[in-house]
Amino acid sequence: MAQYPPITNQILKGPGYSQSGTTPVNIDFANSSFRGIVISYKASAITGSTPTIDVKLQGMDANRNYYDIYAAAMVQNTAADIANVYQLTVYPGLTNATTGKIKNQDGVLPANLRLVVTLGGTNPVATLGIAYTFLP
Repeated sequence: MAQYPPITNQILKGPGYSQSGTTPVNIDFANSSFRGIVISYKASAITGSTPTIDVKLQGMDANRNYYDIYAAAMVQNTAADIANVYQLTVYPGLTNATTGKIKNQDGVLPANLRLVVTLGGTNPVATLGIAYTFLP
C-alpha cells in the first residue's frame, strides 16, 4: 500500500462561517485512500437560548446512503465553552477516549465522508471555522 503524507489544514468552512437555525448543514468531502482523519473546529460566537453545536462524521455506503461512523461525534459545544478548540481523531486501532474537548475514536474511513453540523437550542446562531487533516 502506498504511503501518503498527511494533508494538513484543509479548511471545510473558514473562520467566520455563520450558521443559524436547527436544520443540520452537511459538508461532503472525499477521502483518497487515507486511513485516518483529525477534525477540529472552534466557534468564535454562539447566541440564542441555550445554544449548542453538535458535529459528527458520516460515511457513504455503496448504495449512496450516509451512515454515522460509530461514535464519531465530537464533544458538544455550548455557549460556556466558546473559547475552546474541539477535536475528533478517527483512526483504525485507536483507543476510544474522550479527554475534555478532544475525542479519539477507533474507526475505518470510507472514500466519501460527510460532516454534519447541527445547532441546538432556540434561535441558535454560531460563527465557527472547521478544518481537517488526513492521516496516512
